[in-house]
Amino acid sequence: MRNVCHPNVRRLYFDIKLLIDGSIHAGNSGGIQLYLERLAPELDRLCSVTVLTSVPSCFARSGCSTIAIPEWTRTPRGRTLWEIVLLPRYCSRDFDALFCVTPIAPPTARLPVVSVVHDVTPLAMHSAFPSKTKALLWSNLQTLRRADAVIVDSRHTKRDFDRMKLVDPRRVAVVYPGTRTEPSDGCSSLGEQYRPYLLYVGSHKPNKNLRKLIAAFARLRGHDTLRLVLAGWDEPRYATATENAARAYGVSDRVIILRTGLSSADISGLYRTCEGFVHPSLYEGFGLPLAEALAHGTPAACSRTSSLPEIAGNAAVLFDPNSVVDMRDKIQCLLDDRPLRSQLRASGQIRAKSFSWQQAAQATLRVIESVI
Repeated sequence: MRNVCHPNVRRLYFDIKLLIDGSIHAGNSGGIQLYLERLAPELDRLCSVTVLTSVPSCFARSGCSTIAIPEWTRTPRGRTLWEIVLLPRYCSRDFDALFCVTPIAPPTARLPVVSVVHDVTPLAMHSAFPSKTKALLWSNLQTLRRADAVIVDSRHTKRDFDRMKLVDPRRVAVVYPGTRTEPSDGCSSLGEQYRPYLLYVGSHKPNKNLRKLIAAFARLRGHDTLRLVLAGWDEPRYATATENAARAYGVSDRVIILRTGLSSADISGLYRTCEGFVHPSLYEGFGLPLAEALAHGTPAACSRTSSLPEIAGNAAVLFDPNSVVDMRDKIQCLLDDRPLRSQLRASGQIRAKSFSWQQAAQATLRVIESVI
């Protein structure tokens, strides 16, 4: 047994040898990639972790062991082929369990398998996503019938996943992730050049509802110098739609789109110096940017749909994401009501304590232990 010196851990964990499928990480900085980068080191504090990855350099400082896999696994098709055909070959008796951070369970793995479902957005908003995307997710979800346990990011995602009746609900556990970007005293001054501004962090996909956010922003009263900073990028077709919306509503000179390449310090600085954070999404499995904003004490407004009210608790202003008028009114209130802003800053930081990678690792390991 391994004596673990770790905050809030008051027991001894068996020395589990955990194999993690990290093939989703292709060197980019997307949500699941950052989930893997943050969770793996915390798990390694509790047990012995080995990550299968085509970018071992991304885990050089994590303390985890790595096994290099081919670079051709970095494409969605290559990764799926590798996970189904080749991944099981690594599932030897040298390990006690396989942890897949994406919704897949290799059918011939010779280890207990725990997989993660972050969201089912393409299926929940089927008209907004290509058939290929929906088909790939659906086929991957079918493999979870073989998983010994499934972890989901929120109670909302659990409800949606349970409705598919692929896995016994008793084998599905809710484990909240931590935040990707922690508050830092060494954050950059990137946001200073855009002040005053509202902030959105995330992609430009249809479920993010950016067109209505821009429409609401264009209707704000008494804030003619306010800018809207959209931090994040996406496929050209989605990003172009956002640019077209800004032109259509006559605010292209006040909508700032910051592309990829932003550091954690840059993002932290943007949260700290903005007037408020807005998350207008129609559907989220968790809502990491919202949790990040709360952690920074940023006054926040978000949709009252999917998982976002669950994450926000009483620490954000909620609006109907399908109503431009309601979104505008709530953002106006967020900007103009000083007592409310102070209240949200305090309650946000308290709420954010529910989302830490240490807690996520402990809860994840408990699920893994239960299937060994």
